[in-house]
Amino acid sequence: MARFTGVPFSVARGVMSAARQIDRRVEFKALLAVNPQSFDDSSFKWEPSTSNTSTADGVLQEALQGTLYRPHENARELSDVVKMALRDMDVDQALALMAKLRSVIAVGQRVATAPLEREEVWPQLRLATGPLRPGMLLLAHPMLVNSSLRRAIILVAVHNEDTGGYGIVLNVPSTRIVGKAHPDKSFGAFHDCPLHLGGDRGMNNITMLHAFSDLPLSMPIGSELSLGGDMEVISEMIASGSATSNDFLCSSGFHAWYPNQIEGMVDQHLWIPAEVQGSEAHSLQSLLFSADFKFSLARETRDGAVVQPTAEQCCAHAERTWSRAMASLGGEFASMAAVAYHHHELAKLTVT
Repeated sequence: MARFTGVPFSVARGVMSAARQIDRRVEFKALLAVNPQSFDDSSFKWEPSTSNTSTADGVLQEALQGTLYRPHENARELSDVVKMALRDMDVDQALALMAKLRSVIAVGQRVATAPLEREEVWPQLRLATGPLRPGMLLLAHPMLVNSSLRRAIILVAVHNEDTGGYGIVLNVPSTRIVGKAHPDKSFGAFHDCPLHLGGDRGMNNITMLHAFSDLPLSMPIGSELSLGGDMEVISEMIASGSATSNDFLCSSGFHAWYPNQIEGMVDQHLWIPAEVQGSEAHSLQSLLFSADFKFSLARETRDGAVVQPTAEQCCAHAERTWSRAMASLGGEFASMAAVAYHHHELAKLTVT
């Protein structure tokens, strides 16, 4: 420690002790964040050796290789980065770093809990690699809490490096059924179906996710799903019994991004790219149209009226499905999911 000439031994020891504590506990590492106020504006890629490691945020950015912690094979130990950074720090900078790390530990101790177990109904997910492509899932990072996309699972529908793209949020239901939100008779077959919130763009339009690849006017998404289609044909299919309304996930709106924007956010670890692996029985298709995933809190009373779910119930459903998706990634992701799922107040916790 004597080689840290600008930092007293006791301070350097305190900083290193905090860094090692965080390295040993994934629920602590999951809370590390660099400049959370800029999360929604991060459209840039992380580049090594561009951060100022004499500051607390600079040290974290170098250690995380991004803005938030994400488990990956090339992850660096925080203590290794801190040891190098202390050589160039003065005492005030070292104290600021120690305060930040101890704040992370204090919050982590409050939210520490056992990892979530993957539920059998969920398909096994794996971390996706390579370019962003239709059919891929994007899971919101647990620390993406000050965003309208908190706890979201996005299905990438269209993506192009030059023009950007859009996706459908899968797990956020609204408090309304289709018939109340869109009384158009063309959607009569879906009148009592729950309406999910697919994003903040085009919210006046309703579309459907389904697995009927030959449906006219539909657009394929990956190898399993399609989006939209001819409503007259869909109504005829439901009327004839060749399909039911449960074979469709009704959604209002979509989430769009500019060229390089979503890649930058993935690179900064704000979004976790995932894809389904495993047997056909655990495919994405079988999951999305299962009773476990689709929101079904709207119920008829004895007089035939439909009772709508509350906003709190909708939020709880989004939280539950997101945590199950994270847990299905296994390993440290399951621990990260447990930190967030068992403590819904995480958004109010302050890591200074």
